[in-house]
Amino acid sequence: MNYKVLTICIIGILIIGILTFAFSNSSNKTIKIGVIAPLSGDVGSYGQEVRSVLEIAKAEINTNNELNGQKIELFYEDSKCDSAEAAKATEKLIDVDNVKIIIGGVCSSETLAAAPITEKNKVILFSTGSSSAAVSNAGDYVFRNYPSESILGKASAELIYSKGYKNIAIISENTEYANSVVEIFTKRFNELGGKILTLQKYNTESNDFLTQLTKIKDSTSDALFIVPQSALKGGLIVKQAKELNLLIPFFGTAQFNGQDALDAGKESLNGLEYVDTPILNQNNNLVKLFLQKYTPKISDYFSGATYDSLYLLTDAIKQCDENTDCIKDYLYTVKYSGVIGNYYFDNLGDVQGIKFTDKKIINALTKQIEIEN
Repeated sequence: MNYKVLTICIIGILIIGILTFAFSNSSNKTIKIGVIAPLSGDVGSYGQEVRSVLEIAKAEINTNNELNGQKIELFYEDSKCDSAEAAKATEKLIDVDNVKIIIGGVCSSETLAAAPITEKNKVILFSTGSSSAAVSNAGDYVFRNYPSESILGKASAELIYSKGYKNIAIISENTEYANSVVEIFTKRFNELGGKILTLQKYNTESNDFLTQLTKIKDSTSDALFIVPQSALKGGLIVKQAKELNLLIPFFGTAQFNGQDALDAGKESLNGLEYVDTPILNQNNNLVKLFLQKYTPKISDYFSGATYDSLYLLTDAIKQCDENTDCIKDYLYTVKYSGVIGNYYFDNLGDVQGIKFTDKKIINALTKQIEIEN
């Protein structure tokens, strides 16, 4: 064999080796995705739900080789439904773990604290539980498949007013989410011709609401709108209100769908009405498969939205790898069919196509809820 042929053979072998190594290296690449969620505290059950559902989705995606040999790895940080903790968790995920995508937060305060950091770093932030109206303007890289409370607040006002209650009281947790709901609710209720006789707020650490409830009882309000951040506090408020013999109709928010509210309030919650995300369509095959794998502990919509989030982001990664500008553009144009239904995102990253529905607790002990269409 002459030297020229030998040289060509050696070069060919080297090229094949390099390409094989490159392909192998690409195939074994890990896609790192951060998760900020309240894994402890009063709303820790929400964060635990997020982790349980995401782990199911991750296992399926990796087992089914959805990313052609690339594996998803999830990095969890406990943001405790606290803005400072969420900011710290976000910085750690970006600076230390080098993630390009973050799922979270659950609480609106977490998402709003994380957004300026993710926006500056061009990191995708995808929330499955934050409903604050302020999230709409949090940044170009911020998306959510949980509807804005601008819809919830208005719908709650319209529900209460339509029932004939014109002079009402509000008790609200002093958080970003709850304050936003109250503001939107009040504006719409006043537009309809209603009046807020008293607004009572409590701090997150509170467990005794006697002072606020006594003032509400003295206000001669004909109904009470309860706006908790955590389901637990919502249940406690109703229980203490019934013990105080506050005999007016109670209305609430989507938190009353949570098991923590039912456990804390028990039968005192019977009769309470609230506006919530829709029940999952049991005729949808995706829903049937999801519910075979997991029984939601918070709400089926919240769990379904969390499950969808990882699959939706996986689809984006298939198209874009970890190019977040490409992922951002993909999310703004996608029309997705998932567990929670058919939806898309508007130019603010807000989910469209999902509507709230009215619910009434009939038997809290068995979680029997009546749906009004």
